[in-house]
Amino acid sequence: MTKDQIFNPQGPRTKPSNLNAKDQAQITELFNSRFSSFFTTENKTEVPCPHTVFNGNDCDKLCDIVFIEDEVMKRLLRLREDKSAGVDDISSRFLKAVSSEVAIPVTLLFSRSMSEGKVPHDWKMANVTPIFKQGSRNLAENYRPISLTCHLSKVMESK
Repeated sequence: MTKDQIFNPQGPRTKPSNLNAKDQAQITELFNSRFSSFFTTENKTEVPCPHTVFNGNDCDKLCDIVFIEDEVMKRLLRLREDKSAGVDDISSRFLKAVSSEVAIPVTLLFSRSMSEGKVPHDWKMANVTPIFKQGSRNLAENYRPISLTCHLSKVMESK
């Protein structure tokens, strides 16, 4: 990522109505209104019943997923150091550096998460950051959102 692609803390200075954004709160609200249309809200009223999803076949269940310490450590070592941290503020550089020390606890965390069917709250969250595309830096329309998620959730999902 180049210096020009990183969000300028000054942000867009004009709103779509050409009024000047005077402070950080106005700039944040400008991006919020622009990016909120990009994301969807999950419809929780139509969540399928597990019985209809698995049809009673043991081979369809996720309970047979096993996490192996060596495999978790390999995946931690493969993390890209140039990626930003997610909501938990744990950097990929840190995870790589301590991979041999944290491989066992992380493996146990993944296994427990799978057996209980729950993941840590932070793994469901993302920091949405605007990245400049092209054109005038003063218009919110010239930025795209990226979601910064937790590295550990990415490692678990890569299984």
